[in-house]
Amino acid sequence: KVEDFVSGQFKTKKERSNFRDLMYLNYIRSLAQPGESVGVLAAQSVGEPSTQMTLNTFHLAGHGGANVTLGIPRLREIVMTASRDISTPIMELPVKMEFPEKKGIRRYGPGIYEKAEALAANLSELKLCDFLEDVVVRERVRGQLTIYDLSLVYIGDESVVAKKHCVTADDFKTGVLKTFIPALVAEIKRSEKLRERDEGTSTVDSLKSGGYDYTEKDLDAEIEEKMMTKKNKNALPLPGSEEYDQAKRRMEEEQYDEPDEMDREAMDKAGGIDFELDPLAEEDGGAALAGIEVQYTNKGDRMDISEKAGGGIVKEAWWEEDTQKRLIARMGVHYYRESKHKLLFMSIVEDVTEAAPIRSTPGITKCTLLEKGGAADVKLVVQCEGINLKEAWKHSSVIDTDAVTTNDIGTILDTYGVEACRCAIVEQIQSVFGAYGISINPRHLGLLADYMTHSGGYRPLNRLGMEGGTTAPFQKISFETSTSFLTRACMSGESDQILNPSSRIILGIPIRAGTGSFGLL
Repeated sequence: KVEDFVSGQFKTKKERSNFRDLMYLNYIRSLAQPGESVGVLAAQSVGEPSTQMTLNTFHLAGHGGANVTLGIPRLREIVMTASRDISTPIMELPVKMEFPEKKGIRRYGPGIYEKAEALAANLSELKLCDFLEDVVVRERVRGQLTIYDLSLVYIGDESVVAKKHCVTADDFKTGVLKTFIPALVAEIKRSEKLRERDEGTSTVDSLKSGGYDYTEKDLDAEIEEKMMTKKNKNALPLPGSEEYDQAKRRMEEEQYDEPDEMDREAMDKAGGIDFELDPLAEEDGGAALAGIEVQYTNKGDRMDISEKAGGGIVKEAWWEEDTQKRLIARMGVHYYRESKHKLLFMSIVEDVTEAAPIRSTPGITKCTLLEKGGAADVKLVVQCEGINLKEAWKHSSVIDTDAVTTNDIGTILDTYGVEACRCAIVEQIQSVFGAYGISINPRHLGLLADYMTHSGGYRPLNRLGMEGGTTAPFQKISFETSTSFLTRACMSGESDQILNPSSRIILGIPIRAGTGSFGLL
């Protein structure tokens, strides 16, 4: 088969002879001399160039702007830690070529560019804020009850959104109902808990100096009751003392802050949404924010919000259209303020809209269609920030699934096996040094990858990687934590055949390398 290949590539006998000579020469150069210290040479070949690399840890990969870790941090991820959780995972999906014999963009079939763009849009994570033209919040105060009228305005030109992001108004509705509202309720409750923690102890908590759990009962009766027990006699403030009087005043202030009958009536009335939610109403100081026409129609389709999703905070929500036919999600949010601090509602809404996903692919955050190579040898690649190989395989009609690549070596090991993992180690180390214009002989990297994967896994070159396996005890002792390795070896009855250089040097025996690798008759 080799002769057939050579005969097919070269027409004349001289060309075939020259090609064979060249292959023989390269083969001889690739051989190591008997006793040559290939491990030391490999270590030096990787270690010395790494000192020339700068400390810059990131750069932008391609025109899409994907962050990729480089330099010493990336080399550490690959070699020193064999990390399964890398800092910048990247996956590249090459677009399938229908006419590989042609040049340029013509090698791809008609419409493939649009399909690749659509694939990148479908795999990208989209947040609610990407589809909002405006957010309007109007606040009303009823005693200790604050009512927020929230309006989320969907981008008007739906055809542009559908073409660019492959998202429809129905996707927007689903995202608001199933993602935004539960997240808004959770964030409001979390904000209140953080505020309570930052404010420190409450009135009742301030009386816990003796370690007792006070409640908002009658303070005098409770203190007297606890004073009756011998255990608490010396720990409680005595009646008539300054601490006792301060505790009573704090309790009275707390009771004074509770809602009165008028507040309760307003709260009950507000519970049924028995008030105007028109942002144009000026009577209670409410006014629409700039940037939106707020001439609403009557209430449209109501959102079906469960008690669990609403959390007792989002009382009612519905869909409307304004005069420009823009879809608007409106909702009434009720917040009962128990502290003196105001809820930063607008800030919470901004945070939730920036975090609430409308559509997402597990493990992938952003995808970009890139053109790699020159004009004659252009290659279309969908570059993804994040990794999800199983999802990528579903799009075999657009991408070449056999040529999918990723910089996550652990994922390659789990998905494609140890041989693919070994090749990935060599490729990733070459890419790290290649970014700085440094070239390393692949034989050194191949030896390094062989040692890391010879046990069938992905083993780091550190102290933890030495534990277990076939590493000799004296080799471990000579690396780090000598007493720890020595104690463990003695307790488990390990043996050392004194074959590797570390073991022989410790015992003062010449290493089996160079002239020490053979004897004389």
